[in-house]
Amino acid sequence: MVISLGGFDKRNIIFFVLDSLKSYSLKIRKKICVFIMVKNLNVNSLKMIKSRISFLRNKNKNIQYRLLINSNQYNKIFSNADIAIVNGGITIFNALSNGTPCIGLPQYQHQLRTLKNLSNKRVVEIASNGMALN
Repeated sequence: MVISLGGFDKRNIIFFVLDSLKSYSLKIRKKICVFIMVKNLNVNSLKMIKSRISFLRNKNKNIQYRLLINSNQYNKIFSNADIAIVNGGITIFNALSNGTPCIGLPQYQHQLRTLKNLSNKRVVEIASNGMALN
């Protein structure tokens, strides 16, 4: 699994996704690896992400978490992923061009339109209710 929300996570969706994994992580019984790709983070946000990852690591040892900061290996990581949680910008097209099924979460209104268009073509699943995360 890959989690990548673009160059700038304006809405702090990464925290929503990581917090959502708390309730599901106990149900995962087989070994999986979650790559969390982030860019342009301030020191405080990075500490908060590392803290959540540490909590998740202790909750289920079957799940390995790898934090990649400012990585340039998008294609390699997406091409090996079973699924990606991404925004509706360029990142979703990076994932789709590598054949990775996607769950989309919009950062901006225009990304919601992109995700809806892709969803209508059955290329992506939208994991929000409009702009509201749920």
